[in-house]
Amino acid sequence: MPISKHETTFFGGKIVDYVPNRKLAAKTVPRTHTDEHRSSEYLDAKETFASLRNDPLASKLAAIVIGPYATAWDGNASDVIKELTSAASKKVFTSLRAVFLGEITYEEQEISWIHVGNPGKILDAYPALECLRVRGTEEFTFKCAPHSALRTLTIESGGLNKKALKGVLSSSFEGLESLELWLGSEDYGADHRIDDLMPLLSGRLFPKLRHLGLRNCQYTDEIAVAIADAPVLKNLTSLDLSMGTLGDAGANALAGSPLVAKLESLDVSHHYMSTAVAKKLSAIGPKVVAKDRVEDEDEERYVQVGE
Repeated sequence: MPISKHETTFFGGKIVDYVPNRKLAAKTVPRTHTDEHRSSEYLDAKETFASLRNDPLASKLAAIVIGPYATAWDGNASDVIKELTSAASKKVFTSLRAVFLGEITYEEQEISWIHVGNPGKILDAYPALECLRVRGTEEFTFKCAPHSALRTLTIESGGLNKKALKGVLSSSFEGLESLELWLGSEDYGADHRIDDLMPLLSGRLFPKLRHLGLRNCQYTDEIAVAIADAPVLKNLTSLDLSMGTLGDAGANALAGSPLVAKLESLDVSHHYMSTAVAKKLSAIGPKVVAKDRVEDEDEERYVQVGE
């Protein structure tokens, strides 16, 4: 199921499409775009951000959402990241606490065709940033200096590559409370394996982590078996394994875990469990969300968001 709808809120504010050279409305979150279908004239990233930087409310913006980078099928986030980091050096967005890079629907560009670059540069430029959300797959790397303010990191991908995953897990985020990774499918570039997640499951990477999402993954059963007795669960209050390929093997491992039973919530939506095992898992303790059962008729399982 592709991403077909735009988000309406982000970081507690209402998202509105930003129109260059028109003043921002107070207490809203601008969604920038350089898509000619949404504007009477085509503007590139530099021109769009030049207009946004000059707005009287620029210094009061708490959040920015970045939509299409260029035309519908061509564009690279590097120019957008460059404009954001440049604005930081000029002390323009001094109140910025949240960035959503790549808020793009499949009609504008398929998730696995969205070029990302290195969003870690945004964190380096904004040491007070609390929330970073990134959507995309192509040319994705991740590298940044230690960052103590970040509380929420969400990466949405149709096929997260191993290098980017390693970059995230090698980062120092001492204040991180929520981590969500859409791991994706090997059909769209995911080349990682369960062993690549073991440092995360050890519980040593992010000491304040309370919510973990390992979503949209082609090997959810392996994750479920590995995480059932993993130290990372000891501090978590919620676990999200939705949008993936969870079947009876993984669900039985979760159902037999005392650590899973102590969670407040567990989301396994878009799953391949049998009715009996789904019922068993739902009875173990936490609030279990198990919507969207998929029939496993052809013995091949698919993640919810790939292309």
